[in-house]
Amino acid sequence: MGVDLIIERAKEMGVTLRADGGTLRYYPKSRTPGDLVDALRQHKEEVLKYLSKYSASGPTASLLGWASQFAQQDIVLEVPVTFVEAPLRRLTTAEVSSCVGKYLRVITRAQINQANGSWHPWTTEWWKGREEEAITALASLKQAIEARINEEAQP
Repeated sequence: MGVDLIIERAKEMGVTLRADGGTLRYYPKSRTPGDLVDALRQHKEEVLKYLSKYSASGPTASLLGWASQFAQQDIVLEVPVTFVEAPLRRLTTAEVSSCVGKYLRVITRAQINQANGSWHPWTTEWWKGREEEAITALASLKQAIEARINEEAQP
């Protein structure tokens, strides 16, 4: 059983998986069948790696937390910022909160479609690509905004 199947099976069983440092936690234990426990033990490192990528900590979670707060503030800059949305695609915007909200919606939609499956031509891999592009664009936008703030703070 691969990591994707383990994660999917845990979701189907109503089992929550969590990475706690180097420890894999799962609960409720009463809903976790023995074969799933065995698979979790056998693939512990792979499952931990998967969970750390999507956990509520780390650089992506920090970026998403920033984006969530920023999107709610309705910020429009006097001087637009330019950032790299995707390779070879630069964008300039003053309506940064609106832009951040757009990327958050793409990430949410992508995660839902990856979790629930998708259909041709919008495969799970296609949605994963959209999620990664949106995260990269958010990071670039954040960097551009922080650079602008630092420029304005200098005398």
